[in-house]
Amino acid sequence: MDMDLKPPSQPKYQLKETPPPTTTPPEPQMDDPFKVDPPPPELTVPKPKKKRSGKAKKVLLVVLVLALLGAAGYGIYYWQHQQVDKLAKENQALTAQLAAANKKVSDAEAENAKLSEEATPPTADTLVITAATSDCQAQVDPATKKALVYTQGTQGADKKKVLYSTDKTFAKVSATCAATANATEPATLYYAKLAGTTWTIIYADTAEPDAEVTALYTIPTEFK
Repeated sequence: MDMDLKPPSQPKYQLKETPPPTTTPPEPQMDDPFKVDPPPPELTVPKPKKKRSGKAKKVLLVVLVLALLGAAGYGIYYWQHQQVDKLAKENQALTAQLAAANKKVSDAEAENAKLSEEATPPTADTLVITAATSDCQAQVDPATKKALVYTQGTQGADKKKVLYSTDKTFAKVSATCAATANATEPATLYYAKLAGTTWTIIYADTAEPDAEVTALYTIPTEFK
């Protein structure tokens, strides 16, 4: 069987091809002559370092010199202070040593004087006055209940403390024996007699011994 070959029938409705959209180039913009131009960007310029002026350098130098001088002055003062303290301590030590040495000398002199007194026998005046002092102080003041005070006196134009008989076996002493050293009471006459090496008081009164006492002790009438 013969078949007729026919072209395929076209669709009744045919889709139209949509052309691609056309892009309209932008219209060139015209510069507005009245438009203010934007300010240019600010440029940051580093600030130059300030140089110290010559005056500032001088002031700094002066301050430094003064500081050095102050430090040096304080160092000298501190050193001098230490030296003064050291000398003061040394002076105190030397003073103490000198005082100790003087004390030793004084003690030695006192000891030597004591030894000399012990080595040298006492004089007759000393023995007679010691006997008269003991006789006075053996008495007691009734008011104070204390021993009477012996105050040595003198006799004759030569102001002697002790007068002796011609043979040196009798002695005469004038002294005040009262409650106080400044008493105005009459002087007491002490007559002492030598017995061996000891002087003994045989009479003590404000008046001269009478004939009976003189005869009893054979007291000489003349004393020098």
